[in-house]
Amino acid sequence: MKKIFSIIALLAGVTMFTSCGEDDATYTAPTPLEVSNVEVLFESQGGTGTITVNSSAALEATTSSTWLTLAVEGNKVTATATVNPTLDGRSAKINLKAGGAETTVTATQKGSVYGIAGGTEYTISDTLNAYVYIPVVQDAGVTVKSLTDWLKASYNAEADQIEVVAASNDEETPRVGYVAFETGVVKDTITITQQGMQFTIATQAITMTNEGGKQNIDVTCSKNVTIESTVDWITAAYSKGSKQIQVNVSANTGNPRRGIVNVTSGSSTKQIVISQFNAEQMFGRYVFGYTDEKGDNGFYATLTENALTIDQYGWSIPVTVDKSTMTVSLQSGSFIGTYSTYFLYLIFMDAEGNYWTASSTDATSTLTLGLVDIGEGQVTLYGEFGGTFGSSNYPIGCFLFSAFSEQKLDVASGGPYLGDLVTCYYPSLMKIPETGGGEGVKGKRIRSNSVPLSLKRR
Repeated sequence: MKKIFSIIALLAGVTMFTSCGEDDATYTAPTPLEVSNVEVLFESQGGTGTITVNSSAALEATTSSTWLTLAVEGNKVTATATVNPTLDGRSAKINLKAGGAETTVTATQKGSVYGIAGGTEYTISDTLNAYVYIPVVQDAGVTVKSLTDWLKASYNAEADQIEVVAASNDEETPRVGYVAFETGVVKDTITITQQGMQFTIATQAITMTNEGGKQNIDVTCSKNVTIESTVDWITAAYSKGSKQIQVNVSANTGNPRRGIVNVTSGSSTKQIVISQFNAEQMFGRYVFGYTDEKGDNGFYATLTENALTIDQYGWSIPVTVDKSTMTVSLQSGSFIGTYSTYFLYLIFMDAEGNYWTASSTDATSTLTLGLVDIGEGQVTLYGEFGGTFGSSNYPIGCFLFSAFSEQKLDVASGGPYLGDLVTCYYPSLMKIPETGGGEGVKGKRIRSNSVPLSLKRR
């Protein structure tokens, strides 16, 4: 019985404790504050918004946000947002209280959208004041700075664009410059490639006959062109309308000659080399130059339409002359005359002395005559013999004046072949100017008739 009473008493105590706890935890919600107008959605550049409440009691407004400023006047709250420099939107809670009533309003601001609308790489022309306008999307202001001395950069706030202007590129090669810009938290670099100027000449070498004449040369250019002739027998001018250089060469009654016309555009100068001579001037007296064991050497020789004759020995090398191309060709195995009791033939050999034409006319050596400077303002005709021979196309690097006991070309069998009188490495022809020269032209030593030739066998 006593035990049952104790249990009943315990249960009654638990009931009493529970009832007392429930009374203490009772929550009474605050009276909501009625809001009649909310305008707190901000653009990224910031601004002001308002909140109006339906209460005549003193109004209190607070926020923990650092980008919002709140001001209260009567039943109205003015919220001011700063610029949002980030690409992300953001929000903040505004707590409102008045006369025991309260509520919360959320203010929202859009993220910034800014940068270069068309990318950061641009190409402009070579001309003076070549420009590029670069649209900017921004809401935080823009600063620009040129990092290259030939570029100027500025920001046009009214047009909302970066404006870049270049100096003239007077070089034929493109160049690259840079402009730094900053808006909001974005920092980047604009790359400007400026094209090189155009400057080409259709030809930079002219050959004219002694009669002289006129010739027009096309020019492609993007800058002004100036002309200068270095000799008085050439006049030249540039026509901007036709974009041509008009060259006028006067008649020539003397030796071959060469003049230069300098053509300048921007910082580049090109030359037109004008050579003047007649094909008939191919013929005459030459130095037949070569190199042997004693160094540079040579013979006086006379070139005609059919032969190149070594003057002091009377050896006549058959030649083929092409006046239209100014070329002189010699044939291997040609009989060229006698010396003492020997019969002489022209044989070709490579410069290393390993291979030579053997027993037949199986190779041709050709030179092309052109003008070369010989000092003191003089030029003359000059050319170097070349060509190949044999099945492996060995380069011809040497002429041999080879002696035979009979007028019979036979090297392979060793029959009449006796040896070589003259070995001429790197043979060439240089014409002796009609007004002088000869001895010592281009440093060649000329053999004397009194110097006997010695026979050397390979």
